[in-house]
Amino acid sequence: RPYLFDGTLGDNLLMPLKIKPQAVRWDPQSRDRKAVEALSSGNSYDPLDVDWVDPGLAELDDPEQIRAWWFQLVEAMGIDEAMFRRTLRSRFDPELHPDLARAIVDLRPEIEKALDEKGLADAVFRFDPGSFNPAIPLGGNLFYGTPTREISQDG
Repeated sequence: RPYLFDGTLGDNLLMPLKIKPQAVRWDPQSRDRKAVEALSSGNSYDPLDVDWVDPGLAELDDPEQIRAWWFQLVEAMGIDEAMFRRTLRSRFDPELHPDLARAIVDLRPEIEKALDEKGLADAVFRFDPGSFNPAIPLGGNLFYGTPTREISQDG
């Protein structure tokens, strides 16, 4: 019977490529107390917070080739559309993942440029506080202009 380990689908699919950490912690003064205790008690002291994926086990050279293989696998399985739709419905908490939130916002100019280059700029309605957005309902337009903090004459 198949078994799914705790983690994402990606973690599970890449499990065969995760046999050892790809980075070694340098701790010559043994300051990493957890590692020292794990080693002293006979447990593994392999770090969990480093990359374990070894592309060489799949006869690949780098993580980019793993991603390309992954997309081919997803397409061959016929689940690419379902995964894409699920991704579009996904939400994340920007306070828990501030780096991801910043990276997404930072992509906006690149996406705008790519749409312009392909002649698709008119297919996207950007949020502009000074204009009505026809892609969302009237209520959404009204709430978009609602302050997120208390406003007074004092500022």
